[in-house]
Amino acid sequence: MLLYHYTELGYLPGIDEHGLLPRVADPQSMSLCRPVVWLTKLPENPTWLLLTPGAGERAQVRVTLDSHSKRLKHYASWLRWNNGIKDSLTGKPFDIEGMLSTLIEKGGLEAIDAWYVYFGTVQRNRLVLPSYRIVPDEAAPGIAVGA
Repeated sequence: MLLYHYTELGYLPGIDEHGLLPRVADPQSMSLCRPVVWLTKLPENPTWLLLTPGAGERAQVRVTLDSHSKRLKHYASWLRWNNGIKDSLTGKPFDIEGMLSTLIEKGGLEAIDAWYVYFGTVQRNRLVLPSYRIVPDEAAPGIAVGA
């Protein structure tokens, strides 16, 4: 399965050396505070995910993964499966329906189907060579999840 990861240019040397490393990168806890690698089926930059507008050029990293991998989860399905899970910091349940609504509001219905999370490192041998392309700032005002 061909998927795409969008990140800042400064992360490319580390990606070339180590692959895509999971992390918790979103302040809204969209990954339920779990370290993940964010991936999408969208070959064009998902510009609706705005976190750092005007941050400069970004890179699209292409990866191939087994669609049946136990580490690869369709994001919306995974969220629904975790409905009721509590935030370890607040003790309150995550607002799963709110997260899904935000995803639809910002990205439309295609966003629900397009996003995946990967639990683990995407190894270098899974990067499609050439493994990345530059996405100019005009096409990519910001990325909510990266590296």
